Parts: sequence; C-alpha cells; structure tokens
Amino acid sequence: MFLKFKKAKISDLGTVLDIEKSAANNYTYSPILEEQEIKEYIEDENVYLIYLEDKIVGSISYKEKDKDHAHIGGLVVYLEYRGQGIATEAIKWILNELKDYKKVSLVTHPDNTIALKIYEKAGFKRGRVIDNYFGDGQSRVELVKI
Repeated sequence: MFLKFKKAKISDLGTVLDIEKSAANNYTYSPILEEQEIKEYIEDENVYLIYLEDKIVGSISYKEKDKDHAHIGGLVVYLEYRGQGIATEAIKWILNELKDYKKVSLVTHPDNTIALKIYEKAGFKRGRVIDNYFGDGQSRVELVKI
C-alpha cells in the first residue's frame, strides 16, 4: 500500500469537514462539524490529508504542546477504506514525523477497541480515563508514547 500525506490548507476546508462528518454518527468519535471550527483546526494544528494513490481516504493531525510534547488530535479514515491498514500506516507515518518529541499523546474512546489495538501496537501505553473530555458526555482514555 502506498499512502501519501499532504498538509491541509484552508482551501481544503470542505474536504476536512467531509472527512469529519463521515465519523459523526459514531459515539466513539467527537467530530468537528462547524466550518469555523474546521478553519481554526487547520490553522492551529498540523492537519494532513491521507491519499491512497490519488484518492483522499482520511486525515490525521497533531499539535505541538511544547518542544518535547506533541498531541495527535485526530485520525479518521472513510468507512469504505477501513480494514485495509490505512490507520496503522498513518500512525507509523506520523510517529516518524514526531520522532524528535520525547512524548506523543492522544485520546480515544475506551470502547474504540480497533483504535486502541492500533495505538498499542504502535507503542502507546494506556493512561488515565478522562470523563467528558470533548464535552460530548463520553469518556476518553489518554494514551502516551515516550
């Protein structure tokens, strides 16, 4: 599988919004659904579109918390492309991009067993559970790779 990653620009706002909306009906993901929020997301974080050949199949992002800590903010793969190893490859790619950070963190829903398996295989360790993390009434588990 050959994936490419292209940094999203404001002109990609509609695409990023579509990717987020594709995960909106899943209680284990808290999507960004407002255009202004997507604009701020693209401006404030390092958002990358994931390409499989010439098709956009998802997105992944991170934000620098400080010089030693990066936080992976989102990973979404369109439903029709799931189960092909795209998320696993995207995590490997982003961890390579973040290799100079001493700590990389992320959060996911405790019931998102597929994501937990992907992250743990990539070397993340489970940490604390945080109640109502995104204000959606759902808990999230923090995962850290040091």
